[in-house]
Amino acid sequence: MARIVNIVCILVACAALVFTCFNFVNNPVKAKRADLEEELRNIDGMQIAGMGEDFTWPFADWQGAIRGHPKLWDALTEPPKVRRALPTVAKAPEWATLLKGVRALTRARGGKPKIIYPGGDPAGDYLGVGTMVINGCTIESFDRSTVTFSHYWAPTKKTRTHTIPRMRK
Repeated sequence: MARIVNIVCILVACAALVFTCFNFVNNPVKAKRADLEEELRNIDGMQIAGMGEDFTWPFADWQGAIRGHPKLWDALTEPPKVRRALPTVAKAPEWATLLKGVRALTRARGGKPKIIYPGGDPAGDYLGVGTMVINGCTIESFDRSTVTFSHYWAPTKKTRTHTIPRMRK
């Protein structure tokens, strides 16, 4: 019984191998492709479209048909809405106007430089770092020859700095 099953399986495998070899040698797709290429070589494109040698394209008729449909040229989407102008940010005041009448002297006492400013002592006051002087300007730092002021500008939310020299009197 086992011998018969083995023989049948071998015969089926041989038949499949013979069929595969036959398709490999005699490929039906290659034959169809060759036939189609031959037919395409024999076709004249002008005869298929119904156009002879004296045929002209009807461009004027086409343009008339296109122009006859005004909705064809309507926008496919809505045009963008006009954007409103961005608000302009006020220009920061000039340092010359903010520190008008402010002078830094070379004298210092207790780590505080002597500053003359409007509304203060005419001879000058000893002011430390972080002290508000005038028009929202604050002393940020100082050294032997300069004093640096800072000013917070609210519209831009930034702090600006400006340095002035220290004078003898």
